[in-house]
Amino acid sequence: MKKKIVGITIFLACQAASAGDWYIGASLGSAKAEDASSNISADMSALAGLGISSSASFDDKARSYSIFGGYQANDNLAIEASYDYLGTYQFSGAAAAGGIAVSGNEEDKVDAFSLSAVLAAPLTSSFSVYGKAGVAASSDKMTCAVAGGTCKSEKDSATGPMFGAGASVAISSGARLRLEYDQFNDIGDNNNEYTAGNFSVIKLEIAVSI
Repeated sequence: MKKKIVGITIFLACQAASAGDWYIGASLGSAKAEDASSNISADMSALAGLGISSSASFDDKARSYSIFGGYQANDNLAIEASYDYLGTYQFSGAAAAGGIAVSGNEEDKVDAFSLSAVLAAPLTSSFSVYGKAGVAASSDKMTCAVAGGTCKSEKDSATGPMFGAGASVAISSGARLRLEYDQFNDIGDNNNEYTAGNFSVIKLEIAVSI
């Protein structure tokens, strides 16, 4: 799916090359695994139903970053491709029943490559608000280690919708500062990563015309 998204991006770029402005950029932000807590609570409830006691500690927030590039067709429309590293998340837990105890830890690394349309509404000559919608090809890579048991490291690759909204202000003739909120859906749902589900990201970006 990532190859298809790259191919679509190149096609759109070639179609639009005669007008408009190209730009590139980068961001730093904070990502949250929105469903981590409910995933773990569900697992612990299932274990309790089997007479197994358990405990867990985990991250549901992590630092994130992105690099992106786009084509600004006009004041209201851009096509944008982005790579988002959505963070590294740590989990540790233990379970016990019948005098047998198992403990272990898990590390999840999550990223996504997206292609989206960006619709902007300029409010002044230098300030605008915008929304974006597109598709993201994501990866949720889990590695683990267990004392007293076995654990299989796994990687999920999936495709799901992404949405975003933000505000942009010109800081020079060729650069803009953007504050953006993004939502990535359906990440890591095929295996047992505790981070599986939806991710939200708040990020501060700088975009520069090229």
